[in-house]
Amino acid sequence: GFINALGNDIAGQNSTFNNLLGANFNVQTDNTYYGYGSNQTAPDVFSNAGTFTKSLTTGTTTMDAEFNSSGQVNVQTGTLALAGGGSESGSFSVSSGAKLNMSGTFTFTASSSVSGAGTAGFSSGTSTFNAGATLNPAKGITITGGTVQLDSVQTLASLTISGGSLNLTNTHLFINYGTNPDPVATIRGYLASGYQGGNWGGSGIDSSAAGHNAAYALGYADSADPGNPAQLASGTIEIKYTLYGDTNLDGSVNSIDFGNLATNFGKSGKVWDQGDFNYDGTVNSIDFGLLAGNFGKSAGSNADVVSAADWAALDAFAAANGLMADVPEPTFLGLSMLAGIGVLARRRCKQRS
Repeated sequence: GFINALGNDIAGQNSTFNNLLGANFNVQTDNTYYGYGSNQTAPDVFSNAGTFTKSLTTGTTTMDAEFNSSGQVNVQTGTLALAGGGSESGSFSVSSGAKLNMSGTFTFTASSSVSGAGTAGFSSGTSTFNAGATLNPAKGITITGGTVQLDSVQTLASLTISGGSLNLTNTHLFINYGTNPDPVATIRGYLASGYQGGNWGGSGIDSSAAGHNAAYALGYADSADPGNPAQLASGTIEIKYTLYGDTNLDGSVNSIDFGNLATNFGKSGKVWDQGDFNYDGTVNSIDFGLLAGNFGKSAGSNADVVSAADWAALDAFAAANGLMADVPEPTFLGLSMLAGIGVLARRRCKQRS
C-alpha cells in the first residue's frame, strides 16, 4: 500500500484502491505519499471506475499496481513511475509537462488507451498495445530499455529509442513530425539495427512477425521522398510490415518496384524505396533476390499481380547482370504465359548448363 510521510502504511499492502480509498485518490504534493513498504509482495489493484490522479510539482511517485475494469490514471504534473504489470483495461491520461514511465510488463487490452499531452516512457519489461489500444498521435514515446510492442496501427509525433526495442509485429506506424526536422535518417537507423541479418530481432525497430516469415520485412517511406511513393501527407513517415521488394508500400511487388530497384542497381547510398531491402545502403544481388522471391505477390495473397511481359523484363535484367540463380521458378498460373514467350525454356536451359 501507500506510505505516508511518517512512514505509516495507510492503505494496507496489496490493497484495492477504490475499496479502501474511495472512488478517486489524489496525490497532491510530493511528500504526502511515497513509495512502498518493504513488505510489498504483489501489485495493488485499481479497479471499478476509480481514478488515480497524480498532481505533483516536483519529484516522482512510484506505483506498483494493476489497473483493470474502468480504472483510470491521470498524470497531471511530475512523473508517475509505473512498476507493476498485468493486463490493463483501464486508461491513462498524461497532461502537458507530465511523464508516465513504465518499467513493468504490461498488456493493454482493446478498451485501453495511452493518451494526453505528456510523455510516455518505457524503461524495462514489456508493454504491449494490442488491437484497439491507442497512443496519442500528438505526442511521442521514449524507449530506454525493454520492449514496447504494437499490435495495431498507431500514429506518433516522435519516437526516441536509446535502448530496448519497438516491436511492430505485423502492423504499421506513422510518425507525423510535421514542420519539425525530418527524422527519417534516425528512423532508418532504428530499422537497420532491428533488421539483425533478416532475423528482425535487434534493438531499435523490429518485428517478431517478420522474424518468423522470411518473405516479410519492415519497410519505410517518407513524404519528403522523391515521388512520395506511399502518398503520405506532408511531414509524415510510414513504417510498415510488408513484403521484401515492396518499395512503395502498396502491399504488392510488381513492375513498379522492380523498376525502382533496376534504376538504382549497383549504387550505394540508397534506401528502401530505391531497392535497399537489407539496410546496408547498397542495391545489389541480395536485394534483387529478395524482390525476385516475392515478384508477382501481394501481401496476404498468392495471386499473381504481374504480366508475362513483366516476368520477361525481370528475366532479361537477371540474365544481363548474372542474376538468373536468384529468379524463382514460375508459379503454376504463369507457366503457360511464360512458355509462350520462351522465358520458361530459357530458365530450364540455364539450370541444365
